[in-house]
Amino acid sequence: MRVICSITALAVASLALPLRSTAQAVIPPGCQNSTVDVFGPDEARKAREFLSELKAAVKQDDRQKIASMISYPLQVFGKTQKRSIQSRDEFLRGYEDVFSSNVKAALDRQTPNCLFGNWQGVMVGNGEFWYREITGKGYQIVTINLGK
Repeated sequence: MRVICSITALAVASLALPLRSTAQAVIPPGCQNSTVDVFGPDEARKAREFLSELKAAVKQDDRQKIASMISYPLQVFGKTQKRSIQSRDEFLRGYEDVFSSNVKAALDRQTPNCLFGNWQGVMVGNGEFWYREITGKGYQIVTINLGK
């Protein structure tokens, strides 16, 4: 009897836990896919704020700020190879190669209202950037696809 009561109490308690929304949001006009709105209003706002901060940092060529917005090791995929950038210093040394004109153009074209999001995180462009929430650090870039 004690085991059944414990299991029942655990089941009831789990119903009270907050869940990340997985409901399908309406696709905004002009967008082709679901957006970060599926995360709920607070997470969608944070994801869009991160995009705005990243765009501003790239426009100002603030490499230090960009480096602080990355979760290391950063996975970077080229057409035929993958590399892992282990540290902020390594990123800054290879900035020109990682933040290519193709990657910057994708970032520039991305609109906040059509920002794609799913269980893997937030995607910019056609996957040139992926970022997601890292516990205790907020949103951070985790993958860059160079598309070369």
